Amino acid sequence: MKQLLTMTSDDIEKRCVTLTGGGCQPGFDNHFGYGRPNLRRAMEALGDGVDHAIPPDVRITSPRWWTVLDPADASDAEIEASINARGAAFEYEVQVARGHEPLDGEFSTVASGTGQAPVDGPVASIDLHELFTAQEMRTAGKDPHGHTFIVRVRAWPQGTPAVVGEDRKALAAYSDRGKDTGMMPGLPFDVMASGESSPALYDLDGRDGGRLEIIFGTTDGKVEVFGWDEELDEWARRPGFPVDLRDADRPTDIALAPPAVGDLFGTGRPSIVMATGNGALYAVHPEGNLHEVDGNPSPFVDGFPFVAPRPDPGTPKSFGHGATFAGAPVLYDLDGDGVLEIVAGNFQSQVYAVRVVDADEDGEADVVPGFPVTALSVAGVVPPGLVCRDDNGDPVEGIQILGTPAVGLLDPHSPDPALSQHPSIIVPTTEVC
Repeated sequence: MKQLLTMTSDDIEKRCVTLTGGGCQPGFDNHFGYGRPNLRRAMEALGDGVDHAIPPDVRITSPRWWTVLDPADASDAEIEASINARGAAFEYEVQVARGHEPLDGEFSTVASGTGQAPVDGPVASIDLHELFTAQEMRTAGKDPHGHTFIVRVRAWPQGTPAVVGEDRKALAAYSDRGKDTGMMPGLPFDVMASGESSPALYDLDGRDGGRLEIIFGTTDGKVEVFGWDEELDEWARRPGFPVDLRDADRPTDIALAPPAVGDLFGTGRPSIVMATGNGALYAVHPEGNLHEVDGNPSPFVDGFPFVAPRPDPGTPKSFGHGATFAGAPVLYDLDGDGVLEIVAGNFQSQVYAVRVVDADEDGEADVVPGFPVTALSVAGVVPPGLVCRDDNGDPVEGIQILGTPAVGLLDPHSPDPALSQHPSIIVPTTEVC
């Protein structure tokens, strides 16, 4: 299906608009890929089942997308692919070119072959030193794509070169082992997932001479912790991690927001607090999965996860953007009892303040009385002159909290006790009046 759609697409070089400038180019380009799908041509390629023009299925299986190859580890890039022409004899070629969107004429063939049985394994070995000089691979440079190269594998039924199936991947070649300028030992980490969550640095265990751990969330719903490993003499994943934040109710949950780390109970023992895309807050023990209760792994502090109510999914309007926590949670002692509360805002424009105790023993951490607060400029909440309306005079809808709250005493010297004695929570929203 992929090959039918991509290989029959219309090139839109002369009919494209980009927001980043530069326009498009003939063939594959970075903005629109292979072009605009042409479903008529795709259906015509199916033919009558006998006389057809269906390309072979082609997939580059290794390396993974955006892999950075270090020639200090291996001077060759080993390319593996899956090629299947559904029992027909086929030919294939492996090509490479520098840059992130090379033109067809800039590719050079580094390997080729024929077959009939499906291929699933090595198809080429690319010498990185034939693509880049040693100096180029050691120099950061100003071009963000200066170390990028494209590998593409093309295959076609034997004797029918016009019916081509293709797959491509962007890779990079870079090496810097300099003591003062290069990567630290053990870096980079490949966690096999995307890491939109900004990392937090914190000394979780008080060992290793005060070295800080690196803590972050991933889009496969995990919290990762890396620290200095004395035995390996490099940075490595801490025992007990990653901790999976997904469960049966939220099997596809993700961690987009940066973590917050702090001593929740004032005992000198820190916890990791994560907010997730499915509207959950987690407090994680510093040992991760190595923390046990009754002999069983128990990585979460009692009462967690705390899950914000899911909005009504009946209509797009009622569901809105879900209950996602996109900004980082903030830890602050709101009531002065020595225990930190968790403050976070979600896509329903609600500000939550959650205690890290389960006083009512319902299995979930308690919400601070008076919360959640809906951060909307609507009648009855703000003065009439500050009510937010759209161009038609109707209340603005679909407002989200995307950023991280700020909490603190706005004015310790103010005669107003609300400002001088009680912390305020400041939240940014997408509300535009």
